[in-house]
Amino acid sequence: MDLLLQILVNGILQGGLYAIMALGLALVWGVLNIVNLAHGAFIMLGAYISWHLFTYLHIDPFLGLPITACIMFVVGYGVQRGLLNLIARAPMFNTLLITFGLEVVLTYLAQLVFSADFRTINPSYAGNNFALGPLTIPVVRLAAFGVAMVLTVGMWYFLLRSRLGRAIRATAQNLVAARLYGVEPRHLYA
Repeated sequence: MDLLLQILVNGILQGGLYAIMALGLALVWGVLNIVNLAHGAFIMLGAYISWHLFTYLHIDPFLGLPITACIMFVVGYGVQRGLLNLIARAPMFNTLLITFGLEVVLTYLAQLVFSADFRTINPSYAGNNFALGPLTIPVVRLAAFGVAMVLTVGMWYFLLRSRLGRAIRATAQNLVAARLYGVEPRHLYA
């Protein structure tokens, strides 16, 4: 029974990370109607940026998260404005082909630059955990789960309460009506 509880706890903590990855994919699909097959490649690039920040600049992964997010925002904005806006509202097959091609290019460029060697980030607290009865809770996974939940609630609040969030929801619901209210879709999509 203890093993089952431990597996459930580990699964829930890992699920928090998957939820934040799915949140980004759902936002792109819901607003742009683009099933972004390159989403995983962008996550991989973000992981390499975090690895570089930790390995070469000795920046803690949690503290480097805003830096990684800013860099990936610039990359994503450029890809969206330069490539994906060309296929926004295009037939689904076209978006699948373009994003699949982008995923292949990003994956093989990363393999060319970084090689296929396995890399990890091991800060001093990587192995820390605490006991909660018969369960062992890994501190890093708990912290990552907490960050994922904060970002998820922040995204929900942003989409519900901010002017930009309302513009995003309006564009997803009715592009023509959103344009009539002064929303610039190309900028908003990016």
